[in-house]
Amino acid sequence: MTIGNESFVICQRNPVDHRANESIANARLIAAAPDLFEAALALELAELANANCDECDGEGVPELCGRCCPLFDDARVKRRLAIDKAHGRAPVHTTGGTP
Repeated sequence: MTIGNESFVICQRNPVDHRANESIANARLIAAAPDLFEAALALELAELANANCDECDGEGVPELCGRCCPLFDDARVKRRLAIDKAHGRAPVHTTGGTP
């Protein structure tokens, strides 16, 4: 826009291609989908085991139960790894061992 002898920029196109960023984010989420599903299943199994636990009877904090705590810990670790993978903070492929 020009007013008198001065020019002003009202709108400038962002040189970043947002579609490319969105495609990368979608690819990461798709790559992490099996891990996200596995984490959800681990939590479901932990909750089911907690509800039927002989040690704590599914009452109180499951993390205080010797039988339930490892199951919830496993689900929590899987969840964190899957979220990191979806954010691109974890490698898509591991070469063995515990990540």
